[in-house]
Amino acid sequence: MKALGGALPAGLKLAANELVKPAAPEPAPQPQPAVQPAPAFMPSPEAKACEVAIGGILNAGQINFDVSLATITADSVPVLEKIAATLQSCPAARMEVGGHTDTDGDDAANQALSEARAAAVRSWLVGAGAQDSAVSARGYGETLPLAPNDTDENKARNRRIEFRVVQ
Repeated sequence: MKALGGALPAGLKLAANELVKPAAPEPAPQPQPAVQPAPAFMPSPEAKACEVAIGGILNAGQINFDVSLATITADSVPVLEKIAATLQSCPAARMEVGGHTDTDGDDAANQALSEARAAAVRSWLVGAGAQDSAVSARGYGETLPLAPNDTDENKARNRRIEFRVVQ
């Protein structure tokens, strides 16, 4: 056995009358590149105050449209005037007008309607003196409901315009 053990090829050894190949050493772990998460966007206190103020305006009144259209109704003008004044008081804030719909109808049509309504609100606000570069519009269609679309009341909650601070 001793003589046989000495004649084995490199990497093999004889143990308890069995031929054993030692396990290959584990490869050294490769260093992983440090991935830096993107810094979270933190709006300025002024911009956040503007967003909160607009939220309060929308809690007290709404922006309404003709059914299935992006035409803003006359009863929305006082709300829009307050929002325009708020935007003018915080010129450093960049705000997104977000349009949302319920799930009635075709998904693509709802997406297009939400985009058109957000654009109509943005256009109205810019026409009333808000800085063109400070207001953007985005349609979300039916993708971000506030409530299940199971009652008329919940569907009405989901059909809305929202404002949020963006970079």
